[in-house]
Amino acid sequence: MLFFLKKWNELKDVKSELALRDWFYGTKISLSLCTSKEPLTFLVNVEGRDKGLFSEEDFIVVNCMCEPVFENEEKPAVESFMHADIYKKSRAECILQVQTVDSHLISELYGEEGEVTFDKRSVERVFGKEGITEMTIPIVEDEKNSLIC
Repeated sequence: MLFFLKKWNELKDVKSELALRDWFYGTKISLSLCTSKEPLTFLVNVEGRDKGLFSEEDFIVVNCMCEPVFENEEKPAVESFMHADIYKKSRAECILQVQTVDSHLISELYGEEGEVTFDKRSVERVFGKEGITEMTIPIVEDEKNSLIC
């Protein structure tokens, strides 16, 4: 349980950072953090909660079928199945599905390529990550067409 608490705190910190940047304008926002690939489990935000507010019930641990791992009355975000699919098909460790002006512009500019790649300078400056030569982020045009759970 201590492991999940540590991961919960990591995701809470990410949520806090995004809230400070005012990234929570849209309602179809979901955040998750992979806790295990085999078997697949991940923390995901609960459905219907204001992402700009903070509470101990913000996230729940779900399995590959998006069912709560621990007894809980909360429901995972509707987008959880998309997150599960991405975790199954990639090496992703965290998914931040946000709707910002920037994310919409990036989707418009790079949507046909299906991804956007940031060079070393951008990764260090924008993401604060040193030692990474580039970072590629996939663009999912229509989440309903990308699900294969």
